[in-house]
Amino acid sequence: MSLLIKSTRFQEDCARYRTAIDTMSDGPVKQESQQLLNKLISEIKKLDTMHMEMIYTKQMPLMGTDIKQNILTLRKKLDSKLKSLN
Repeated sequence: MSLLIKSTRFQEDCARYRTAIDTMSDGPVKQESQQLLNKLISEIKKLDTMHMEMIYTKQMPLMGTDIKQNILTLRKKLDSKLKSLN
């Protein structure tokens, strides 16, 4: 099973987010954007862990929907912040 954290799409998204954040002026928007990216990475790691546990235990975890919703929300917030700068 491949990990989402290592997927090409996620790595490209992270690179795009990092590049945009790096070009921002220092301040609260840059700091908040970096925190959102850090949270996104953390949620992706949680989802990967959950998937691995699911494989080993052969049980469906209950928290998967919450993690997926968090990931979606964080992506939308990051995309919105980056769009507002352009």
